[in-house]
Amino acid sequence: GCGRPTVARRSRRDAGDDAEDSDADVDGKTVSTTLDPGETDLTWDAGLVVLPAAIGDYVWLDTNENGIQDMGEEGVSGVLVKLLDANGAELDTMLTDEDGYYLFDELDPGAYSVSFELPSGYVFTTQDVGDNAADSDAAPDGTTAGTILFPGITDRTWDAGLVREDEDEI
Repeated sequence: GCGRPTVARRSRRDAGDDAEDSDADVDGKTVSTTLDPGETDLTWDAGLVVLPAAIGDYVWLDTNENGIQDMGEEGVSGVLVKLLDANGAELDTMLTDEDGYYLFDELDPGAYSVSFELPSGYVFTTQDVGDNAADSDAAPDGTTAGTILFPGITDRTWDAGLVREDEDEI
């Protein structure tokens, strides 16, 4: 569909105590009820669950050193990736998989960034030189700019390109 992404889904209908559970179905409707004159029934509720967000993508070896993921450039496995909150505090870590991919999922919507730990013998390629989905987002210290993750969105555009250090410069 077109338009805004779904940010929440309804919680399960009639899951518990009638005064505390959701009474709405997937369309947001409840069953009909009849009230006697003067009667008040405050047990009719609709629960919503905010959809989680996710952030991730790819670490690759930038063999031609142009800052862009090009055909034939391979992913780098075992790179430590840190998920950071809006203040730069570490929330979680993971290693890139055998193909160079990583994904932090089931996140509360909000502000995040990621940081890549540079493997020995490598430097980061040039940052932000082209299409956001194909360029490297890692600054020389390995951190990315911050981003806002909205409910239900998976942002797979946070990449890091690695270049082998020139041994003559060491």
